[in-house]
Amino acid sequence: MGPYRKFRLISLSADDAVVLIRRLIRPVGWLVRPQWFVTNVALVPTAGDEPAVPPGVAVRVGSPDDAAALAPLIHGRESLAWRFARGDDVADLKTAFEQLVKALNSRDLNALSALWHEQITTFQPNSPFPLDGPAMQRRVFQSLFENAESITAIPINPQFRVVNNTGMVWGHLTLIIKPKDGPVQTSFLRSTFIWTKADGKWVELAVHHSRIPAGD
Repeated sequence: MGPYRKFRLISLSADDAVVLIRRLIRPVGWLVRPQWFVTNVALVPTAGDEPAVPPGVAVRVGSPDDAAALAPLIHGRESLAWRFARGDDVADLKTAFEQLVKALNSRDLNALSALWHEQITTFQPNSPFPLDGPAMQRRVFQSLFENAESITAIPINPQFRVVNNTGMVWGHLTLIIKPKDGPVQTSFLRSTFIWTKADGKWVELAVHHSRIPAGD
């Protein structure tokens, strides 16, 4: 029977297993770790060294027949590994979006531009023309920040989705700008933000804002 007598299998629900795996391998961050966990974490070198079993968890001796049962945990779009990776990606995307909104509201150009991809292109609500590239983005936002007393962007029920290395954020946005020399300007927008992962970090690749017509 070889090494199969030297490990124990723990029966958990799928949701509980996802939580457990995340807690165990979050500091490492490598997607290969779920496979390592499934096949190796419960190795027991000698009899009597088994870890304590929490109440409600079933433990039994493993066998070669368990290979087929373990495979779905580490392969495929519905595997625990895939769910683990996608769940963390969405959480990271939400964090990046929150950082974007914070930088805009605080008029922090350096923090804002740190979230831009080098090939970013955006359509802003006050211009029919695209802002192509970080340099053009920076000029426009610098002028906006210098001439505004305050800027408040309020996302309304933003939605998040990750497809491979592409992140999407969409929803409605209330944008309130108080110029230094004029009345408050309030815009209601439909907004789409496209992100991509570069060096393990979510960065903004494309943005499109459109005003919501009166009466919509």
